[in-house]
This record gives sequence, C-alpha cells and structure tokens, in this order.
Amino acid sequence: MSDCSRGRGAAGGRRRILLLLVAAVVWTLLSCYPNPVVLVRNLGRYRQLPIDPEVERKMGWDLPSRAASIEFFVDSLLVPAPDWKTYRVPWYVPTALEAARTSHGDCESKTILLASLLEGKGLPYEIRASFTHIWVDYAGRRERPGETRELAYLEGEQGRLRVHWPDKVEWREAMAAQREQLWDAMPTARKALWLLGLLWIGLGAALLSGSVPEGDHTSQWRPRRRDYFWRAAGFAALVLALTSVVLMSLHHYGRVWWTTAGLREAVAMSVTAGAFLAWLTMLRARRAVTVADGGSRLIVHSSLGLWRKERAVESAKITHLELMPSAAGYRPWTISAALRTGECVRLLHYGQELPARAALRSLGLSLSRPLLVRGDGGETRTMAEEIPLSLRERAVRRLQAPEKPRPR
Repeated sequence: MSDCSRGRGAAGGRRRILLLLVAAVVWTLLSCYPNPVVLVRNLGRYRQLPIDPEVERKMGWDLPSRAASIEFFVDSLLVPAPDWKTYRVPWYVPTALEAARTSHGDCESKTILLASLLEGKGLPYEIRASFTHIWVDYAGRRERPGETRELAYLEGEQGRLRVHWPDKVEWREAMAAQREQLWDAMPTARKALWLLGLLWIGLGAALLSGSVPEGDHTSQWRPRRRDYFWRAAGFAALVLALTSVVLMSLHHYGRVWWTTAGLREAVAMSVTAGAFLAWLTMLRARRAVTVADGGSRLIVHSSLGLWRKERAVESAKITHLELMPSAAGYRPWTISAALRTGECVRLLHYGQELPARAALRSLGLSLSRPLLVRGDGGETRTMAEEIPLSLRERAVRRLQAPEKPRPR
C-alpha cells in the first residue's frame, strides 16, 4: 500500500470517528431535549434570569415585607421535584409565573420565584450558584450546608450573574449531584431510548467502516435523495404507529399517562428513528468482480461494513449474464450470473444504464458467455459469439442464419 493510500485511509478513519462522536452527542441532546429550542432558551435565561417583580400581583397574593417570611412561603408552596418530572427535560429554567403555577420545582424554580417576590417588595438580595446548587442570599439569612459564598462561581443582583472561580470546589458532591439530576431522575423509557439510539449509531458505524473491495469492475450506485426522504417518511410513520399503540395500551392499563407532551416527543423521536432507519437500509452494498485464470473463473467480492465475503464461480457453470433494469431509483441496475443449477449470483450494482451495459459487455467478452437484458416486459438476448459484433453486423448475421424447421 502506498503512502498516499495509507494517508487517505487514516483520514477516512478519523473522519468516521468524528462523525460517530458528533452523532452520539446529537442523539444524546435529542434524547434529553426532543425540542432543542428549550435548551437554547435555558442558556439564554441563565445569562439573564427571568425575574418578574409582578408575579405577586399576577397570582393575587398578599405577602409580608420580610424576606425570611417570603422565603418560608416559597418553601411551603414549592414541592421539591426534579426537572425530569416537572418539565420532562434534565435541566429547565422556568419563569417566575411558571414556577408559581406548577408549584413544583428544584432550586432554579425556588431561586427565580423568591428573587421575583423580593424584587417586587423592593428588598435587596443576591443570587449565588455553585456547581451543584443555586440560591438567594439576603441580609440576615443564615448559611446552610452547600449555600456558602466560598462555593459560588456565579454571583449577581437582579438576575445578572457574574462568573468567577470559586474559593472551594467539592468535586465528589458535584459529580454525585449531576448523576442524581441527569441519570437517576431520568425516566426509564427515555433511558432505553437513549441507549437504543447509541446502539443504532454503533451499528451504523460498523456498516460504514471497512475497506472497499477492489477488482476489475466495481459497483457504482447510490440512491437519490428524493427516494431517501420518501423511505424516511414511511419508516417514521411506522415507528410512530407502533409507539402510539404501545403508549395507548399502557395508558389503558394505567401504567403510563398519554399526554400532549408525550405525543410531541413520540413524533420527534419517530422522525429521528425513521431518518436513521432509512439511511441504514439504503446503504449501498459494496461489490467488485475479478476475472481470473484467463476468463475461466470469476471471483465476486462483497462487503457491508466489517462484513466481507468472497466467492469463486467457474465460468463453465455460468449459462448467461443478466442485466436487470432499475425500478424508480429504489433498486440499481443489477448484473447477475445465472448458473446451470438455477441459482442467480449477484455481481455488480450500477446507478445508470450505460455503465451497467458497458460492464455487462466487458464481462461477456471476458467469459464468452451469452448476455440477457431484461426491460419493460421484454428481453434482449445476445449470444456469446455475437458480443464482439456491432448492431448492424449482428442483424445481418441473424438474417443470414438458416431458418430452423418448425416441429410438427
């Protein structure tokens, strides 16, 4: 192998690894956020927390003007719940009105609601966040475990946070908190979906890897984009139908409640699964053919990713070579070898007619076998001795051939 070929192979391997990593990251984000807009909105809200001083008036509350009393009210109002359970995502930054209406949430919900109520009362406060927690600090508030200033890497007033490196970092507690928030609280169905997607990506990477077989003739076929989109839509509809049947059955028996959010997630995941399955099924099988021993033997090389196979076919066992036309782009022009045993061995795939006919003629000349081209309801047969002749010479020869007597 030359240095150039080795360099191209290494570059292709790095490209496939990078593509695999990107696909894994994208699928992880889609599994956590079926609607990616939520994640983008969360990042924007963390730059400027959605503090709403009018939330007390909107909810019709009449609260005292003491910060400790307001915090006690918020603690009694909000039921601690992870974002997975409340908003069906691992991390969500709600508005103050959302936190007040749902009455469920984690530290972000409490911080935004408490800061909004203090802002509406005109009471001074400061927001601090560590790698595991976010809280509101005000004058006279007692320090609590995990809510000390030395742990904070974000600080600010009125929702504007400044970043700085904390004086102390508890890495073990931070990792445990992230595992509890991201994995332990993750619904079982979403875990299974994420792991299944990673399995699909690994399978696709295995199918895409492997070297292309080489020979005297190599397949040249790739489906059209329009055909891919139609197949992806069909697979997405099938996956959505199966998912809907399963979820409705579970809903009927009271195992899982069928909700509008669940329907949106099922549609998003079905579209993603349909696109992947269509890509997986339309991967072109790589084939090559080598004519060996002066045309007395044919070696068929076939591969699909890491799977490779070689088959030797004796020329004497081949009755004729056959060319099947394409069907609306879903199938390629296929060259096959018909054996005396009745078996048909696929040799090559082509996306266009002219290269397929050229390869068929070249194989027929090398093997001295008859050719058969099937078309729309008909077929054209060329005998082995007629292959080197032109169309005019072939027609003249057939006219001069003696007519065979018809059987009585």
